[in-house]
Amino acid sequence: MVGMKRIFLFAFACLCSVVAMGQTDDYARFKHLLDKRDTVGLRTFIPKWEKKRGQSGDTYAAWFNLLVLEAMTEGLELRPDTTVQEGLLISDSVGNAVGSITGHTFYDAEKMARAYQKIDEGIRKYPDRLDLWFGKTHVHLLEKNYHAAVETLKKALDRSVLNHNHWSWTNDKATPEAPETFFFTCLQDYFSQLYEAQADAVAMDFISHALAYYPENIVFLNDQGSLLAEAGKQDEALRIFLKLHDLAPDDDIVVSNIAYLYKKKGDKKQAEAFYKKLLKSKNEELRTIAKEELGQR
Repeated sequence: MVGMKRIFLFAFACLCSVVAMGQTDDYARFKHLLDKRDTVGLRTFIPKWEKKRGQSGDTYAAWFNLLVLEAMTEGLELRPDTTVQEGLLISDSVGNAVGSITGHTFYDAEKMARAYQKIDEGIRKYPDRLDLWFGKTHVHLLEKNYHAAVETLKKALDRSVLNHNHWSWTNDKATPEAPETFFFTCLQDYFSQLYEAQADAVAMDFISHALAYYPENIVFLNDQGSLLAEAGKQDEALRIFLKLHDLAPDDDIVVSNIAYLYKKKGDKKQAEAFYKKLLKSKNEELRTIAKEELGQR
């Protein structure tokens, strides 16, 4: 289904990297050690940093990064999956693929518990440091713990209402973009990761929570409609997209989704009407789809 808005991936850099402007010598030293994955050096440096500068959102982020690194080990995993794109396929005596060996990151549960305890302490002390919220979320996603990731995002949404989206970032500087824009952009990226992982139930839980606070957010409404359509709830999805069309009549993604759903419902007349709206779209892919659906070359 066309319509998933693909927004750039904001990866682990949310927590452990920083734009050059405003970067302190201490943070630069931390980043250097982190990039080298030098856990021994970090164990020595972070306490010195805290002693010199005191605790801060940055030192909590540093401890979290270190504890996560110490909890991670790389290894090989034997799986019955024979469809892997990377790894070594295992065959039986007659040449039939029966499994695979792939690289895998393992996380020590006890050490990860200490890491999460540290970042939670940091979030309690510095609740408007968005990098702490997103760093925790990202690590949950690395572990494929989608429920925990969504619970963290829901709490960040709760906070956004209290602080009116007045967020800060690494070194207590401003976020890379306007705070509210940056917050929503990153939330959409996390939704895309959940969607791609087919974690639809937790993704819907996340979007429902977001829409409770931001009921006319076009991107969140589109996400909700996409999930409903994927679940086969075409009438509910169509109602969402028609509402979206009222809010954003010039959004071609929304128009395409409406046309697609009318087509799925067998309403040829309405489907053609909406596909015709896409013939002048600036989006080449949507124009091509519309032409194909309308039988044009």
